[in-house]
Amino acid sequence: MMTFLSVILLGCTASAATPLEQQSMAMNQQKFEQLLSKVSDGWNAKDTELALSAFADSALYTEPPDRQMYQGTEELRIFFDRITPGATMIWQNIWFNSDTGYGAGEYSFKNGGRKTAAHGVAVITLEKGKIKIWREYQQRGDIGFEAFHNPKDKNWQTTVDDL
Repeated sequence: MMTFLSVILLGCTASAATPLEQQSMAMNQQKFEQLLSKVSDGWNAKDTELALSAFADSALYTEPPDRQMYQGTEELRIFFDRITPGATMIWQNIWFNSDTGYGAGEYSFKNGGRKTAAHGVAVITLEKGKIKIWREYQQRGDIGFEAFHNPKDKNWQTTVDDL
């Protein structure tokens, strides 16, 4: 038979999840993919508010080490508003780790009217189900995603022969 004190102690133990554990319980792969779809759907439709709805108010969006940086939704709004009609953002692969609450997505992005695309990876930190930090690492080029990643027929800048 449980005593009153045992019930209280069990209740305290059950609700002692850390904020990261609580976030991980609420977010899963499917929900993370839906969150990232708000960004791509917003950019593809030139719907800044839809894209912004995926970000925390104080979000930090960077391209390290020093290419671009936007802090907060007001700066992100200015950045997203500059995306031109006809832009395409495609998520190639998306990963989410529910144990850590971190995720990443491999993408291709082409601003409307441009000949070149950017292929890259966004590493994402969440806060309360929204994007708190977005770090993107990308390369620009005039080829599609498959050719971009295909190792054949390229003049590699560095190989083991260069070491």
